[in-house]
Amino acid sequence: MRKLKFIFFVLIIPIIILIIANAAIAYDNRFWFQIKTGTDAYKYSIYEGTDPIKYDKTIKLYQIPQDELKKMSTDGLIESCFNYPLFAADMIFSNNSTYEGFQKTRKQFNGLQEIFKRNDSASKLLELYISIDFEKVISTDPYYIFRIKYFEYILSQKEILENLTLQERKGLNKKCIENIKLKMKDYSDSFFIDSTLLILVRIANMDDAEFIEYKKSTQTIDGFIENGLLEYAAENELMQFIIK
Repeated sequence: MRKLKFIFFVLIIPIIILIIANAAIAYDNRFWFQIKTGTDAYKYSIYEGTDPIKYDKTIKLYQIPQDELKKMSTDGLIESCFNYPLFAADMIFSNNSTYEGFQKTRKQFNGLQEIFKRNDSASKLLELYISIDFEKVISTDPYYIFRIKYFEYILSQKEILENLTLQERKGLNKKCIENIKLKMKDYSDSFFIDSTLLILVRIANMDDAEFIEYKKSTQTIDGFIENGLLEYAAENELMQFIIK
């Protein structure tokens, strides 16, 4: 057992280091989520001497200084949150689900906390999501699988959805349906659909009386809305109802 644990950490630690290092790639390389050239996004340092297993210490190193955070534009803040060096590690190494890992990031990273406080975050995030081109995402982002999921988890949060108008939520709903169909048809090996479906279900739970009545017939939907954990049976159930 000790030997297995040793092998596990020998294999996993380098992966975590790579995730941390590559998530803060030089800003000269424009990613799909870098909205504008020359934004005031926070530029993270990479702390090579930090033991990535000791997250409490590492998390403190990657907080955005409060004086910069409060003055930062919302465009810069969004870019800073997408560049947060620990977002993928939190999801990958969560005990139960990637959504639980995201919730850990939300709780511990002050950049995400600031996004959810700003009234203009929702419309700017929606604009970015509507503009997504999966080919560009794949070609420019080494962590596209988890960064898209991270983005969709951000969009699925109550603070974001409630700050969108009904018309904006309808636009987001339409884009999510398009993205699920596209993921299943052309990108089934590249992207997950559960995070997209989470947005759709939470929108429906706000705006669709038929859906609200329908979900009373099953316990799995409320569980998915609450914890983002999608069981296979619920996926089929929801797809039939929402993806029409």
